[in-house]
Amino acid sequence: PRNARKDAKRLDSRFSSIRTQIKQAEAEIRLIESEIDDAVFQLESRKKAWRDAKVQRALLRAHAERCRHDSGVLREFSQRIRRKVDGARKTSLKEMTYFARKSNDDPEALESACTRSLRRLVDDISAFLLG
Repeated sequence: PRNARKDAKRLDSRFSSIRTQIKQAEAEIRLIESEIDDAVFQLESRKKAWRDAKVQRALLRAHAERCRHDSGVLREFSQRIRRKVDGARKTSLKEMTYFARKSNDDPEALESACTRSLRRLVDDISAFLLG
């Protein structure tokens, strides 16, 4: 009986020690799992940031290409308008000849050569920009 009691105490002590070790191991496992979860979250966040950056880079490239295209179109418009204006300047605007112009409001309206040239220039530019 004494040996049995000693053995029981020793077994209880050993069991208690093992139980404590198991609790410590479980706590360490939970800590490691938490660290793994944090690492996975950070990895996913970085992956998402990388994908977003790739999308943004593609959008910026497309936008830059569109801006280059629009710039070329505006440059062409500017050159065409400048040529039209320069052509209008070369025509003789000093003539004092008057022309009859048909219009919806006043069918016999008179306009000078200067006014006529200016009206034609505005009509040409309007047709160019709208058409």
